[in-house]
Amino acid sequence: MASINKIWKDEDRGFFTTIFLLWMITLPFGSNLGGISLGFFTIYPSFVLLLLLFLRFIWTFQKWNIGLKSYTFFLIFWVFYAVSSLYWAETIGIEEWKFDVKSLIMQLLTVSTLFGAFYFFGKDKFFQLFNSGLVAFLIVLIIAGYYEFYTGNHILGHFTDKMMSENEVRPFFYAPSFVYDNPNDFLVYYNIVLAILTFQYRKGRHRAWLLLIAVFTGIIFGLYADARLMLVTDIILLIWILIRTFIDYFDSLKSFRYWMIPLSLILMTIVYVKSEKFFGPKYVEGNYTTEGIYEVFPLPDTSVNSIDVRKNLLSNGMDMIAEQPLTGVGAGQFRYRHAEKLVNKDTGTVQGPHNFTVEVLSQYGIIGWLLFIFLFVAFAGTFSRFWSAKRNYYHLLILFVIYPLFSLTPSSFLYMDINWIFLSFLIIYSFAMPFEKE
Repeated sequence: MASINKIWKDEDRGFFTTIFLLWMITLPFGSNLGGISLGFFTIYPSFVLLLLLFLRFIWTFQKWNIGLKSYTFFLIFWVFYAVSSLYWAETIGIEEWKFDVKSLIMQLLTVSTLFGAFYFFGKDKFFQLFNSGLVAFLIVLIIAGYYEFYTGNHILGHFTDKMMSENEVRPFFYAPSFVYDNPNDFLVYYNIVLAILTFQYRKGRHRAWLLLIAVFTGIIFGLYADARLMLVTDIILLIWILIRTFIDYFDSLKSFRYWMIPLSLILMTIVYVKSEKFFGPKYVEGNYTTEGIYEVFPLPDTSVNSIDVRKNLLSNGMDMIAEQPLTGVGAGQFRYRHAEKLVNKDTGTVQGPHNFTVEVLSQYGIIGWLLFIFLFVAFAGTFSRFWSAKRNYYHLLILFVIYPLFSLTPSSFLYMDINWIFLSFLIIYSFAMPFEKE
């Protein structure tokens, strides 16, 4: 009993350091790594490790910053509100309701665990462990992504079912999807992890080249997935890394010995813009079918494209917001109404909102507004510090600016654990720690 108590106290922070790193390492795989369904919940390694970490780290609650405490209480209220919607929602899809309630419970556990870890380990050790875990996360995604890109092999799922129904092999067949079963979801995970690491490794030029390689990898994956918002994110990250690297060079050398590099890039840009271009033939017809037969097919029907579907999803979501502006229509009911065609505009087989703002406001009403007010307060505080001449705060502002791009990419952003991790990171930096001055 004494030995168990000693392990639980973990005064040298050795045992829970290992558990935290194991949790970070197993995060990319989710329930695909040895998942066992118990009905309402599925047990899998990262979930078990998360529970253990939560039970230990929650005891640091007294030390938490008021902003972190407030956000945690808000998440608790959100869970109870979602549960109660089973009894007052006008229409109810039980499976969809269960899915959202489970997601909100997992969000509460994940956010609370990260807040607690920040105080359990202390700022420096926490970020050291967090960064190590994210690096492992990114390496897994890069290896899986390149394997899928070069081989066209994917884990079976809805994405592969969709590909098999296509008449011809198209570029998105090679877009990575990993265990997330969707190229957009894969790229959201990839780019959020990359964005946090870009922020964390904002000092030091020796990591800039590795980050640039990772960004260009993201651009390659994004082009094949035709993920426009993620390409915009990659371009922002690319510009961010390049500008700060040049600034760092100039500041450290106290001279303009490297003025030739930016000037060369400017001249190259001028030549490229002024020159005529040859873009090559478009990838349209005459390719291998999914059965390996070479045939010529007509152009695919583009009368209803993804943009039209997103417009209809947005319109239906606005109808739900207008229907119940304060309470929302209930947990999971956006997907249920679309599955049952209880909406004004048809979206085919697409049921996810593809818009985090609409997803939250349409289903949870005032809860959604409170969430975005909280994020606005965090952003406003960061901006005020930046305005007060603490120049390094612009790095954090960039993360706030690109957050909406992530939130608009996947079919549902609410249930993604990388969203919970990203929000936790933003809130910790905005409320719980002072930023360095220059």
